[in-house]
Amino acid sequence: MLRDLAGNAPTIAGDPRADATDLARRVAGLAVTAAGTARPAPPPADARLRARIETYLRANLADPDLSPETIAAAHFISTRHLHRLFAGTGRTVGQWLRAERLERARHDLVTGQGGVAEISRRWGFSDPAVFSRAFKAAYGTAPSRLLPGSG
Repeated sequence: MLRDLAGNAPTIAGDPRADATDLARRVAGLAVTAAGTARPAPPPADARLRARIETYLRANLADPDLSPETIAAAHFISTRHLHRLFAGTGRTVGQWLRAERLERARHDLVTGQGGVAEISRRWGFSDPAVFSRAFKAAYGTAPSRLLPGSG
């Protein structure tokens, strides 16, 4: 079928090679999408929007009320659209947010910028026990073990 399409592609601007190439590219894209083997690259506008949202998230990591709903509302988009923007990154919005918070907390622990409870609150965790479990799951050690003088 693809050979027939490429061989019999109609010409629009008089250059059958350009039209055949465009047609082949579109058919290949449809085949990949139908097979579900790859996600198309996000449109440039979506990539720019996701970058703006990531900048917003980094500036507001300490807000414990930060959630997909509040993030979407701040950017005048639906939560569904927000989740679609992050789908191509391999992490959900929540996973992205948690990883960034944990990394900031890890830095503060290593550099001795407070105790575990203080640092967990600083980076948006409302419960130090939840923070400790998430930290241990991410880094394989308790956060208290990273404090200067603990080891």
